[in-house]
Amino acid sequence: MKKTIIIISAVALIVGSCRQKTSTIPVDYKSDTYKISLGEDYKKSSKFVDWRYNWESSRDYYSDKASFMYSGEPLINYNNGEYLPALFIDTDKNMIITFHCSILFFLEESENSIENFLNVISKDFKKLQIDTVKKSIISDGIFEISTENHIEIYRLDKKEKTGSAFDCFEYTIYYKNNSFYQKMKT
Repeated sequence: MKKTIIIISAVALIVGSCRQKTSTIPVDYKSDTYKISLGEDYKKSSKFVDWRYNWESSRDYYSDKASFMYSGEPLINYNNGEYLPALFIDTDKNMIITFHCSILFFLEESENSIENFLNVISKDFKKLQIDTVKKSIISDGIFEISTENHIEIYRLDKKEKTGSAFDCFEYTIYYKNNSFYQKMKT
């Protein structure tokens, strides 16, 4: 009996240590206020964000994977207009695996319009306060960080490029092994 308990304990210890631990990765959007991270239970951030089940994006109601959205952010004032940031998360067993922020807006008609817009929203994104990040978005429309575990993308698309009525800024961060997000992109 003692040997059985020791063997079971050893097997449990080995299995536990072999499990892949997913590291938490801070989300850049309002990081000092919301403290949202990939790899953490989405309910931890619900004291700041009232996440609502996103029926349109969730693939299977009975699955462990789900999508949530939040559209209660304060409006952003820019170019004589007010624009609403929309927040989205994808979860797997309640753990955040993708975070996405989207802002539809109208760029002002000036030479520095993109820089001016980025300056307005940089209070919510720490990395937008870094000149190299801002310059990359201004010149290429995108800044991407790719690590061993995750991808983080800042993208600004002008309406002429997308054929939309609006210009669009998007911030997305997700785990590389996140098949849920990969399916959503296609």
